[in-house]
Amino acid sequence: MNNNVCYQGEKIKFDDIIEKNVNLSEFTNFKTGGNAEFVATPGRFSELIAALKFAEERKLNITIMGDGSNTLVSDKGIEGLVIRTKHLSRYSSRGNMFCCRAGMTLEKAIALTLEDGMEGLEYLSGIQGSIGGAIAGNSGAYGHSISEHLLYVDYVTFDGKTHRMGAQVIDFGYRYSPFMDMKDCLIFEVGFLLPKSQDFLKKGKDTQLALKHERRNKGYYDYPSAGSVFKNPEGSLTAGQMLDKCNMKLQKIGDAMVSKKHANLIVNTGHAKSSDIYKLALKGKDEVKKKFNVDLEFEIKLLGNFS
Repeated sequence: MNNNVCYQGEKIKFDDIIEKNVNLSEFTNFKTGGNAEFVATPGRFSELIAALKFAEERKLNITIMGDGSNTLVSDKGIEGLVIRTKHLSRYSSRGNMFCCRAGMTLEKAIALTLEDGMEGLEYLSGIQGSIGGAIAGNSGAYGHSISEHLLYVDYVTFDGKTHRMGAQVIDFGYRYSPFMDMKDCLIFEVGFLLPKSQDFLKKGKDTQLALKHERRNKGYYDYPSAGSVFKNPEGSLTAGQMLDKCNMKLQKIGDAMVSKKHANLIVNTGHAKSSDIYKLALKGKDEVKKKFNVDLEFEIKLLGNFS
């Protein structure tokens, strides 16, 4: 298969890439959560394959974690191996094509494409997260989504095999991609085909700054948070508007609080637990169900056991 995934033959020692009993709270935007039994943070393809082999030999469950920006980790922690993609961040740019590994942050990808006069990703400015997570959840804002300019996705199944999926055959939807249903793989690299213009740099940066400023005004950066808790349902009202009409703003459980600026945003005001955040989210979900008969769906990713 002709793709950009790099194979490296050197032998990797498990002890070089695997950590045991790691507290995950420092890796999430909420700053909450328990310990992982094992954690791997590979920076190369060979290290990723070694981590997968480590899990296979020990029959460990595998959990994929990007940069933890839209993730709520259970206070009980996560059994098995957590693979963090943060260090998978290499990229290349040629003509109208921009390719990068799944661990690169959205902000970094936007900055690199803007500097190269490429248009299409700037509408995601201010959204925290990695490229892999953004593709998996088809992140978007202001009528745009990351899948609009996607060319291909390279992914690795847990048996160590690589695959390429062309964007034309990927069934994307609102905050949805088929990778959300594929539990035995991780996104490794993505390619975008982006319009290019010599005079786009200033316009793109202005858009980037304006969108980041708007998110700041909505309270996204006031306290540790993971962005919008729920997806917007079909209909005229957003999740935030429904929650606001249910008087959820400033509601608290422990140190978890619904933002006074945005009802679809839960923040950690001090020493909140993941269970506090989860219970507060369920309270908002229940109130919306009672008032509007709408079942809100989580947009944040729940990792671990919350029962």
